[in-house]
Amino acid sequence: MSSAKQTAKKATTKLVGVRALVFAALLAATWGAAGWLLGRLGVTAGALAAAAARVDAAHAAAILAGASFFFVNDYVRIYMFLRTLGMRLRPAAGLRVMCISYFFADLTPNSELHLPMQTYLLSREGVPAATATALSLVKGTEMTLLVCVAGILALALQPAMQLPPAAAAGLTLSISFVVLFAAVLSLIVFAPTVVRGRLRPWAASPRARPWRGKVEAGVERFVAAAATLGRWRQPWRMASTGISVAAILAYAAVGALFADALAPTLPVGRTLAAFTVGLVVSYLAPVPGGVGVTELTTAYLLDPTMGSGAVMASILTRMVCWYAVVALGGVLAVDLLIRRRKE
Repeated sequence: MSSAKQTAKKATTKLVGVRALVFAALLAATWGAAGWLLGRLGVTAGALAAAAARVDAAHAAAILAGASFFFVNDYVRIYMFLRTLGMRLRPAAGLRVMCISYFFADLTPNSELHLPMQTYLLSREGVPAATATALSLVKGTEMTLLVCVAGILALALQPAMQLPPAAAAGLTLSISFVVLFAAVLSLIVFAPTVVRGRLRPWAASPRARPWRGKVEAGVERFVAAAATLGRWRQPWRMASTGISVAAILAYAAVGALFADALAPTLPVGRTLAAFTVGLVVSYLAPVPGGVGVTELTTAYLLDPTMGSGAVMASILTRMVCWYAVVALGGVLAVDLLIRRRKE
């Protein structure tokens, strides 16, 4: 290896190490701040257990059903996307991909590790890397857009429910970036020939090195998969969008059920809207996993006085719909690392 390549490799390794330290510090600060703030509101393990014990059997059964659907929806959408491309994914493998992806996504702000980790995991299951990248991008962008639309509609239908000014400004900016990214991805989906036309002269240049041809082939596969997955031309693809919408409704319903059990004076319309907007915050908050920010924002939207019932309903909803998946993903991630060492 040449000295220039060795220097570049060392610089890259150092940069990755620095980023890992920054992410670790941010994750620790996020959890620390969230714990401190929730502690100020009287949230303890005992208080959460007592709140959970107040949920009656009928509510608990409905919550379990809604949370289970929300739990598996990402695997179902991955399966449907792959079926659109004529591929399949075993349930055990799909759940492993889903849970581990969620775990790594929640380690970084804005789920930065979700795309590379899901791409890697799908590649281990035999999905070509370019196809796996296209699938993760299109699926994630569509879901994020649907969550944002649902949140905007929820706020419009509940004009008395207002976000704090700082939160409203932050969400507006974040949604703008989502729309911009979706617009760029739409260019690939609906005008793939434009992308190919720009790429081919670069790869076919007389002075082009061989690696350019490999890059072109990979991008071609990515563009082809993205163009197929980004359009609603096949039943599997259309059904996947329906599953996405149903998952958003399931999350809001679980939250509304917890609120009905713990703070029954809150109107149902307000609780459904509050948890829908809370889901937007969990997707777009610039902190790992939206930890703390999501719970506090949702509780505020439920009850600006931050009553105990609203706070507990918000936290318990996140625990059964979000942190349960992340915790399982952590266990599966450790298992994956052990198996990789043996390979």
